[in-house]
Amino acid sequence: METERVISSGIRLRERHAGLAGSIDLHGERGMAGQNCWEYKCCGRQPGGERVGELGVCPAAVSLRNAGKNGGQAAGRICWSVAGTLCGGVVQGTTAQKVGSCTRCEFFAMVMSEEGAGFTRG
Repeated sequence: METERVISSGIRLRERHAGLAGSIDLHGERGMAGQNCWEYKCCGRQPGGERVGELGVCPAAVSLRNAGKNGGQAAGRICWSVAGTLCGGVVQGTTAQKVGSCTRCEFFAMVMSEEGAGFTRG
């Protein structure tokens, strides 16, 4: 069964529910735990994503500087440390400019919770 819900800034989240109760598979990739920011936000800015032509590839989706931190692909689970990401339809600027808004982000909180003691902030 597939459902769709609108999350922040009108972004649509499509969820496919597996046979097990509570199990969610996003876009045929991973479940909720361990998601990269572009999977969680459904922004379409990862390489090959549906919005790359319109908005360009997100720097977090291709950054090798923090590749693999917090278990993400590229900087997908440490996006708050990458300048120039787009969130809520607005370019977030430098890392120093982003720090306040990113630490209030629900994705940041989710990664911090999932990683526990192994969480890398930057």
